[in-house]
Amino acid sequence: TGSFPHAVQGEPLKFKINANYYFGSPVSHGLVKYTLYKKPDWASRYHLLPRPDYYSFLDGWDNPDFSSAYHGNYVMEGVAQTDEAGQVIVTVPTADAISAAEGDAPSEDLPNWMNDPQDQRYTLEVEVTDLSRHSITGTADATVTQGEFAVLVENSSGVVEAGKPLEV
Repeated sequence: TGSFPHAVQGEPLKFKINANYYFGSPVSHGLVKYTLYKKPDWASRYHLLPRPDYYSFLDGWDNPDFSSAYHGNYVMEGVAQTDEAGQVIVTVPTADAISAAEGDAPSEDLPNWMNDPQDQRYTLEVEVTDLSRHSITGTADATVTQGEFAVLVENSSGVVEAGKPLEV
């Protein structure tokens, strides 16, 4: 589970992994293999606004964990081991907004705004193997934003005459 579901770009992101058997006992000293992915998260900031009336109840607006099966681009992988309580905290780096934009090669086929730094959705895919070599997998997502706050501006009209002021 993402015990800290939000981080700011450039800060480390922590995931707390709990491994338990179905009968409740912890998976002590389990081998944890994890893979980290990231993808742009263009929608997270819009969940700060009230839900528009015209949205369908099936679109996932009310579920911030709603996402596709696509985890994003590969970032890194690693291994860890659970403790006696079946837990381990995996700390992974996040790219800051500037290096994230520079590291992802801009595409000349995309509009400029799509090459700008974006909030990111990090997905940690985990496989835990116990001492008898039984494995189980799970995933957790976390949002990594450009900063501690977002500025959202709405205009008063969808159309304005050229040269006229626009109310926001």
